[in-house]
Amino acid sequence: MKKPSPPPYSYFNRNLLIQFRRRCGLTQEALAKEINLVRGGYAGYETGAIVPSLHAFRQVSLSLDLNPIELCDLLRLNPLGLDYQTRVRFVRVCKQQGLTPMGALRELIKAFSNYVEKA
Repeated sequence: MKKPSPPPYSYFNRNLLIQFRRRCGLTQEALAKEINLVRGGYAGYETGAIVPSLHAFRQVSLSLDLNPIELCDLLRLNPLGLDYQTRVRFVRVCKQQGLTPMGALRELIKAFSNYVEKA
């Protein structure tokens, strides 16, 4: 017997998706149009009735200009083991320093690589 898969909302934070969309000032209809979906199709993502395909998830992420930390939060991932407030603080400091979170992570990886090479 095939084991049932977990419900979509267990690994996809639909409340954050709504928050990110509203932060961008978009309606469901406007975002759906931007990613070539009908409003009802996109609304299914926010209600948890539909799990976006990888392609659709990528389009939504790009349209909402999500950074890597936000992507992890949206997918309920926490690869660094950091609490939510620390992740929010990281994004805020990046903005203050004129960096994107992705750029800051890139610089961290470069610095770590240089350190390892010298060791």
